[in-house]
Amino acid sequence: MGIVRKKEIAGKEFEIKEATVEEIRNWLKELGGERQGDVVDVLLIEGFFIPDLYWFTTITPEDAGAMTPRELQEAITEVKELNPDFFGLQTKLLTRWQENLAPLTNVS
Repeated sequence: MGIVRKKEIAGKEFEIKEATVEEIRNWLKELGGERQGDVVDVLLIEGFFIPDLYWFTTITPEDAGAMTPRELQEAITEVKELNPDFFGLQTKLLTRWQENLAPLTNVS
């Protein structure tokens, strides 16, 4: 079991955890399927998909919806601090995805 921190954000206490290898595998499986989210979830916080908070914290979609971007950023900072290898993997996946897409966009 990894590290679990308690943090008060927006007047509520949440747990923020270090993901296990199995949890990261499950995240990848979900990534291959249909993910829930909208343009705000994808673009509001640079480099972070808001629903990924639900993998690493006890924050619910309702909690996230009631938070300000600054409050979300507090949670995201903690998540990134506890899970640097996950975010390294995420960056590698995004890079590979972009490399595979590049030839498709260079059609003349």
